[in-house]
Amino acid sequence: MLVELLVFYPFARNSVSKGFAAVLLVNSLSLPIVWFVIPLIVNSYLSYAFSAELFAVVSEAVLLRILLPFSLKRAMVASVSMNMVSFLVGLIFPFLIAS
Repeated sequence: MLVELLVFYPFARNSVSKGFAAVLLVNSLSLPIVWFVIPLIVNSYLSYAFSAELFAVVSEAVLLRILLPFSLKRAMVASVSMNMVSFLVGLIFPFLIAS
């Protein structure tokens, strides 16, 4: 969540605290589904990664659009940015701590 908060900061404009609260809320709603529900539905890592990221991006964009004065395009760009960086950090992090 910290990574996504940092990525969201440029999108927050004038209302950083409201924006951060919205990001925490949408992550709190999407994360349990990504971690606990989607693995029960899909049976391969590639399918899981694709399904989980797609769900996270779309659901978080919709919720950001509802919670903040964002256009759907801005919410989608914010959501894709947050989730892309978070996914990449998740891929790289094990290599960083192993060295």
